[in-house]
Amino acid sequence: SLSVAGIEYVGYSGTGTFTQTGGTNKASGSLYLGYNSGASGQYTLSNSGSLSVGGNEYVGYSGAGTFTQTGGTNTVGGTLAVANSGTTDSYSLSGTGSLSVVGSEYIGNGGTGTFNQSGGTNTAAALDVAYTSSGAYSLSGTGSLSVSGTEYVGMGNAGTFNQSAGTNTTGALDVGNSNPGTYSLSGTGSLTVTGNGNEYVGLGSGGIFNQNQGGTNKVGGSLYLGNNSGISGQYALSDIGLLSVAGNEYVAFGGTGTFNQTGGTNTAGGSLYLGSNSGSSGQY
Repeated sequence: SLSVAGIEYVGYSGTGTFTQTGGTNKASGSLYLGYNSGASGQYTLSNSGSLSVGGNEYVGYSGAGTFTQTGGTNTVGGTLAVANSGTTDSYSLSGTGSLSVVGSEYIGNGGTGTFNQSGGTNTAAALDVAYTSSGAYSLSGTGSLSVSGTEYVGMGNAGTFNQSAGTNTTGALDVGNSNPGTYSLSGTGSLTVTGNGNEYVGLGSGGIFNQNQGGTNKVGGSLYLGNNSGISGQYALSDIGLLSVAGNEYVAFGGTGTFNQTGGTNTAGGSLYLGSNSGSSGQY
C-alpha cells in the first residue's frame, strides 16, 4: 500500500518507471508521467493493482509519457490528459483493465495523443479526441467505452476515431466540431447515442462518418450532416452496416450534406430532410 499526500511524478527530469501488479497506490494530488521537457515516464498497471488519483492524471506533461493497463483499476478524480506538450504520448487499455475518470478525457492536449483500447472498460464524463492538438482513439476487441456526456472527435485539431469492435455508448456524438473529424465504424463495433442525444457529423468544421464494413450505429435523437452554413458532413454506408435513428435525419441542416449508401440498412424513426434550411444543400 502506497499513499502519497501530494503529487506523484514518474519521470520528473529524467526517466521514471512505475510497475504495479497488485496492491494500492493512492495519490491525493495529481499524477504526472514525464513532467519536465526531455523527461520520460512510464506506468504499467496489471492484475489486481489499484491506482487512485485525487487530482488530474497527465500522460506526457512537458516530457513523454506512456500508460499501459492490462488489468487492475485506475480511478481519476479530475481529468485524464494524454499528450500535453509537443511529445507523442499514449494510453493502452486491454484485458480486464478498468479506467474511471470523474471529469473529461483529453486525447491530444498540446502534443500527439493516442488511446488504444482492445479490452477493459473506460468510463468518463466527456471525451475530447484532438482537444487542442492531434488525437486518435482506437476501439477494438472486447473494449467498452462509456461516456455520460458528449464525445468530440476534432476540437482544437483534426481527430480520428476508429472502431472495429467493442461497444461505445455516449450521451451525444460530435464529429468535426471546430476542426475536421472522422469516425470509422466497422466489423462488430456497436455505437449507441443514448436517450434523446444527437449525432452531429460536421457541426463547426468538416465531418466524415464511414460505416463501410459492418457495425451498428444507433442514435436515440437525430442525425445531422453539415449542421451550419459553410460546413460539410458526409456519411458513407455500405456492406452490412446498420444505422438506426430514432428521430430525424438531416442531410444538410444548414450547410452541405452527402449520404452515400451502397449497402446496409438505414432506418429513420422520424423524417428524412435533404437540404433542410434555406441555403443548405443535401444529396442522398
